[in-house]
Amino acid sequence: MKKIEQGKTYNRKTFSKVNVSQQTITGSEFEECTFVSCNFSEAMLEQCKFVDCTFKKCNMRLVKLSDVSIIDTVFQDCILQGIDFTGVTGITRSMDFTGCKLSYALFSEIDMSGKKFTDCDLKDASFIEVDLQGADFSKSTLKGTRFEQCDMRKANFVGAKSYFINTDINKIAKARFSMPEATTLLKNFGIELVPHS
Repeated sequence: MKKIEQGKTYNRKTFSKVNVSQQTITGSEFEECTFVSCNFSEAMLEQCKFVDCTFKKCNMRLVKLSDVSIIDTVFQDCILQGIDFTGVTGITRSMDFTGCKLSYALFSEIDMSGKKFTDCDLKDASFIEVDLQGADFSKSTLKGTRFEQCDMRKANFVGAKSYFINTDINKIAKARFSMPEATTLLKNFGIELVPHS
């Protein structure tokens, strides 16, 4: 399909190279739909619902979300830079990001427990008061990523790079880390590592 209409329900449809950049989509529902190489950049999504959907290589930079539900949806190799996910009201079960660009994205006061952010670029993204229990950040780049008042117990950071996590304001019990990046956690204790002579 090449067009998305307002207030319409779509089931098991494939949208390829649809361009809705800077447009407003209100009240549309998508179930088991696939979006391939679509351009949503700077679009406004209002009161929309995505269930069991897959986004592949889509440009969703600076998309604005208002009262949007995202349920069991996968994003693969998508550009999601600068999105404020606080406009999402129905994140449940799995929502996975693989190979996505999520720099400057904002997650605040939402449940992202068990969600996957694998092999993603999360440069300067912000997670504020987010439940990240069991979340998977493996192989992701987290340079400048801000974690504040987050529950990150049992989260997976194996293979993740360039992160700093303040253990005074975040819960990280039983989270998994790999060397050498895990040494950044020592900064919380004012410990300096020096080469062994």
